Amino acid sequence: FDKATGKERWAVTVTNGMPGWGFSGSPLVEGNNVIINAGGAGCAIDKSGTRTNWSSAGKAAYSSPYAVTMGGKRTIAIAGDSSVSGVNPADGGVLWYFKMISGTMLDPIVSGSRVWASKANDSSMVGSMMVDITGDGQSTNLVWNNTRTGNGLNSSQLLDGHHVHLEHVAHDD
Repeated sequence: FDKATGKERWAVTVTNGMPGWGFSGSPLVEGNNVIINAGGAGCAIDKSGTRTNWSSAGKAAYSSPYAVTMGGKRTIAIAGDSSVSGVNPADGGVLWYFKMISGTMLDPIVSGSRVWASKANDSSMVGSMMVDITGDGQSTNLVWNNTRTGNGLNSSQLLDGHHVHLEHVAHDD
């Protein structure tokens, strides 16, 4: 939109990897790209709105991409339906990746070399995990995996090195 007039300047229709209830993440402007959570590891549209610079296969999550520097590399952390990826913002190349159970994946939280991810749909799809991204910024090591708690509709925050979130707890019926 034009900030002075409110008139639309450009619009793009994206259907790549759309989740069941549509897209809900916020766009991220990084360099000349507007990066959105479409496909399993994002999609970048040129800021002019005239072309797609890169895209990915797979299904998106209900989360927003965000930019971090890991292993000295600018990285976009983004959640897909059943994975979390770190991608190169220039070309969409996957730098690191880890799988999770399929379901409602929320914004991953990055702190230093560690990535925390969580999801929950119902008592059968609950989980959170911490993964360490190695020094080269391209390999992952599982730190821990919790299949009892996760958050499913609200994103988390990082406060003094601690993850703060509302929990969805799996119940044994």
